[in-house]
Amino acid sequence: GLSANSTFNSSSADLSLNSCSEILWAGLYWGSTLGGSSDNSWRTGHTSVLFKIPGAASYTTVTSSQTDLHDSSAANNHTGYQSFADVTSLINATNGIGTYTIANVCSPVSTGKNNQAAGWALVIVYRDPTTIPRNLVVFDGFEIVSVNTQKDIPIAGFLTPLIGPVSCELGAVCYDGDRVSADGWFFKQDSAVAGT
Repeated sequence: GLSANSTFNSSSADLSLNSCSEILWAGLYWGSTLGGSSDNSWRTGHTSVLFKIPGAASYTTVTSSQTDLHDSSAANNHTGYQSFADVTSLINATNGIGTYTIANVCSPVSTGKNNQAAGWALVIVYRDPTTIPRNLVVFDGFEIVSVNTQKDIPIAGFLTPLIGPVSCELGAVCYDGDRVSADGWFFKQDSAVAGT
């Protein structure tokens, strides 16, 4: 049923940044999947969510600018989606610290089937004058990675110093993950051993 504020699900996350930070870009990603089934009838209302920023009294409806769907196939018996919206204009660029809440993420909970997952991520790009300069790139995309398989995703366009050490940090938004399984997600360079 619906809660007192007309939501059927919600979760929150806290953003903590140095007080001198400035938010340059914010992307909201949300999605869900149903495994072991070709049923996609649950996938309605998946192109919008409710978004509450720190200090707000109510939610704002956010509609995706891009939604990727996946349906069951011989190689991957799952149905699901991922949606994306640029929410930079909704966030206070100079004081974005606090609790963000997302509600009404479409998920297959009413199907009565197992192997379901849903989630969201708020990707924040910010400037902090107290840290070293960095080049940051956000790549959008959507891939299904089945068990015991590998996906090659070429990435390019990074700017690096002409001299001196260069380090890299990578992150990904992934859906699924079972408490009783040894699920894993690894990044590797072309010539590196998997998981390094």
